[in-house]
Amino acid sequence: LGQGWEGSPKARVGPALPICCPRHPQVQQAAVPGRAFPTHFCPHQCGEFFDGCDDESHVCPKTCHAGSHEKCPFPCSRPLDCGHPCKRKCWQECECLVWEDTELGCSHEE
Repeated sequence: LGQGWEGSPKARVGPALPICCPRHPQVQQAAVPGRAFPTHFCPHQCGEFFDGCDDESHVCPKTCHAGSHEKCPFPCSRPLDCGHPCKRKCWQECECLVWEDTELGCSHEE
């Protein structure tokens, strides 16, 4: 036990419960009885990776928060066999969504 925790048990009781952000422990807040429990007090960017996303540049842009990151909201951008980047979300199956006019050998267009 460090300095300030020695002494009688009464010396350990205070008017508030000190809490810190689990991802950024240097950010601290006090939970005070009679007030709403502080849940969004960390001002840092969350920066956690999204489950199932292979792109390491896709991190949560929100301020720090509790909870999981189930689906990546960013476009996939993987190169497709056709040469276009995938425009779907990372968690969706890749598919080319670009329509191009192609001249056929006749009077029709595809």
